[in-house]
Amino acid sequence: MCGFSGILSKDVFSSKQIECSLKSIKHRGPDDSLIFSYNSNGSFYASDISSSSTKKRLSLAHNINSRNWIGFNRLAIVDLSDKGMQPFYDENLQIAFMMVGEIYNFQDIKRDFQKNETFYSSTDSEVAFKLYLKLGNEFVNHLRGMFAIVVIDFKEKKLIAWRDRFGIKPFYFFIDHEKFIFSSEAKGILSTGLIDKIIDKKGLAYSLYLGTCPSPITIYKNIVSLQPAHCLEVNLTNYSTQITPYWRLTYTPVSKNISHEEFLADLQEVSDLSTIGDVRKAIMLSGGLDSGILAHCLGKNDNSVLGYTIYSEDCDLDEREYAQSNAENAGISFNSFEIPHKVFSDELISYLTSEEEPNEAPEPTFFLAEQSQQKGTRVLFNALGLDELFGGYGYYQLANKIEKIIPFYKVFKWLPSITTQQKKLNEICFFGMDFIPTLFRPHWKWKELQDVLHENGSKEWQHPFLFIQDQITKLYPEYLELPLLKKISYWDLFYYVSSHHSLRGDQAGMKCGIEIRFPFLDHIFVQKYFNQSNIFEMIEQENKPFVRKLARHILPANVLFMPKKGFSMPVQKWGVEPELIQLAIQNRYFDLLSKHRKLDSINYWQLASSDAIEKQLLENDC
Repeated sequence: MCGFSGILSKDVFSSKQIECSLKSIKHRGPDDSLIFSYNSNGSFYASDISSSSTKKRLSLAHNINSRNWIGFNRLAIVDLSDKGMQPFYDENLQIAFMMVGEIYNFQDIKRDFQKNETFYSSTDSEVAFKLYLKLGNEFVNHLRGMFAIVVIDFKEKKLIAWRDRFGIKPFYFFIDHEKFIFSSEAKGILSTGLIDKIIDKKGLAYSLYLGTCPSPITIYKNIVSLQPAHCLEVNLTNYSTQITPYWRLTYTPVSKNISHEEFLADLQEVSDLSTIGDVRKAIMLSGGLDSGILAHCLGKNDNSVLGYTIYSEDCDLDEREYAQSNAENAGISFNSFEIPHKVFSDELISYLTSEEEPNEAPEPTFFLAEQSQQKGTRVLFNALGLDELFGGYGYYQLANKIEKIIPFYKVFKWLPSITTQQKKLNEICFFGMDFIPTLFRPHWKWKELQDVLHENGSKEWQHPFLFIQDQITKLYPEYLELPLLKKISYWDLFYYVSSHHSLRGDQAGMKCGIEIRFPFLDHIFVQKYFNQSNIFEMIEQENKPFVRKLARHILPANVLFMPKKGFSMPVQKWGVEPELIQLAIQNRYFDLLSKHRKLDSINYWQLASSDAIEKQLLENDC
C-alpha cells in the first residue's frame, strides 16, 4: 500500500524537505522508508525513519543537496522482504518508478507479457514497472487494481503520474514555474515548508456542502488532487503540465439475460483477484447484502479471512445477528467491536482529523482500522460499489417515482414553496432529475456558505452540483442522454465513489497503517454491469432487485430481507458531546453560520472537524 512524496525543482534543496514530507505520512508506510536523489546519477539514502536494516545498508541523507528528491514509505503486503522496497530505478534508462496500491492481476501480466523477464522481487509493483518499460504509457490499460503511480524520466526530463480509475489511491500535487511537489497526502506537501499553508475558502465551502471536495479541488490553496482515471505529465524543464483521461465509464446498452451462475462467477473473479498479499486480512462485515456477498466469495477460497463488525447497543447501531449470519454462511470466523458510548478529547480529535478534509461524521473505517491494527490485521475488504452500480439507495426508487409526476408538478411550480417536499421538488425542477441523490445530502445551504466564507469572487463560485456535472459532461458528453437511473448511477460512481467514499475509506484506514480494498470497484466488472440495461427493472418494489434476484442462492434469508442500515457511527450522540460543541464553537465561522440555522449534530461535527484539521495541518511543522 505505502505512501510516497517528491520534490523536483530548478533550485537545490537539502534532504530536510523530503524527510519532513515522509515523516508526515509515515503512517502510510510504517515498515521502512527510503530516499532517492538524482543529480547526474541516482543515489539511494536512508533517513531517520528508515528500518534498522536500511540504516545499516545505506548512509543517511543528511547534508546532501539535490534538485530532485523522491521518497517512499512502505507498508509491506506483497513480498515482505526488503526486495520489495521502492523506488525502483533503471540506471541505464535513468528512470525511477514508485507505486502505491495493489495491482491485483500482476501474475496474469507476468504470464502474458513477461515470460522471459528476470525479477528481483516477487512484488506487483516491480511487475508494473517492467510493464511500463516494455509498453510505455499504454501499460496502465492492462492494470486491474488500485494505484497511484509516478514515473520520473531524468534523461527526458519529464514526470508522468497515473491515478486509478475510481480514485481509491490519492495523488496530490503543487506546481509553479520553479518546482513540482507531490505526495500521497496534502500534508506531505505542506510539511515540506516550501508552500504557504492556507485554507482555500472555495474548497472548504465545497467540502462542507458536499461532504468532500470533488477532485481536482482540495481545501488547500494551490494543492490539487489528480482526478481518478487521469494521467498527469510534467515537463521538468519549464514545469508545464498536461492532464488527460486514460479511461472513462461509458454506456453501451446490453439487454442480455445474465444467469445467477454468470453473475456469481463475475463476483468470484473480482473477489479472488483482490486477495493477493502475504498478510492477515479481514472484511468489514455488516449485516447487509453487499458485505455478505463479498464474505461468501472471499471465504469460498480462503477461510482464513476474518469477519469484523462494529456495534453500539446504546445507539441502536447493532447488526451483529445478521453480520454473524453472513460470517457463518461464508465459513469465516467472526469478531465484533463495541463502539464507545462516549469519547474524550484526545480520542475525539483523532476522529475529527482522521481525514484531511472536514468529515461529516466519525468514520467507521477509522474505528475498525484501529481495532484491526491491534489484531495484527493489515488488509480490510470493503464491499463498496454494488449500491452505486445496481441502485441500492432509496433515492433510486424515489427518482423512479418522481420522474412520473414531475411533468405535472412543473405546471404548478410557481406556487409558493411551503413544505420541505415542495422546496425539494422545486430544486429538482431547477437542477434536473439526475441531481436527486445530491439534493438530499447537503447539511448547509449553498448561499449561506457563500455568504459566510466570502472572499473576492465568492458570489461567482460555481454551484458544486453544476461543477460536478460539468466535469462529467467534459469527460463523457453522452451522459446527458442517459436514462435517468443510469445518470444517477454514473453520478454516484463518478463523485460519491471516486471523490468521497473510497477516498474517506483510504485515508481513515491508512491513518492506522491498514490497507482498504474495494474488490467490486474493478473497472471491467463495473463497465460490464453498467452496460446492462435491465438492472433497474422492478426497482420500484425493492432496492438492488438485480442483485437480490441473482444472489438469493448464496445468502441467508434473514440477510436478504433485512432493512438497509449501513456501516455507521453514532454521530447523533457524539455530535452533542460538550467537548465537541466546544471545538465547533472555536471554528472561526461558527457565529456566522449558527445565525443562519439551528445547528444539528452533523453541523457541529463538520465545524469541529474543520477547526481541528486546520490547527493540526497548518500549525504543525516538521
